[in-house]
Amino acid sequence: MYRINTPSQITAKVGTSRLQVVSVFASTLAFAIEDDWDENDIAHIITAMLNFTHWSLDFTTSDVRKTFVGKLHILYKSIPYKYFKAYYEKYNIGRKQKLFVFALRSSLFNKFLKDHVNTKYAKAKLRKLRRGR
Repeated sequence: MYRINTPSQITAKVGTSRLQVVSVFASTLAFAIEDDWDENDIAHIITAMLNFTHWSLDFTTSDVRKTFVGKLHILYKSIPYKYFKAYYEKYNIGRKQKLFVFALRSSLFNKFLKDHVNTKYAKAKLRKLRRGR
């Protein structure tokens, strides 16, 4: 866990140090899955991971963004889908978040997230979808 609003936290960094958090999530998830944690407990980890991912995509510098999204893709793709399904059910997740996870796991759509302009466009489209337009 990290304290919020401390100048030394790695989540406050906008450059390559942000990439370290991906390996922290990967290690945490690997430990939880190997130790046979309950799917609901793993859903908590996925929640933290997705919250960080959403926040980070807005604040990661463009020179690091492609590497960051690539690492996120590998991480999200490595998680068995049954854990996402448990996450969706536990938190009653809507289609916007499901589409976001799908994009991160998809080899084709994750490339779209690597470009900051495209990410803003995709978020606007997802907002319209959510409103039913």
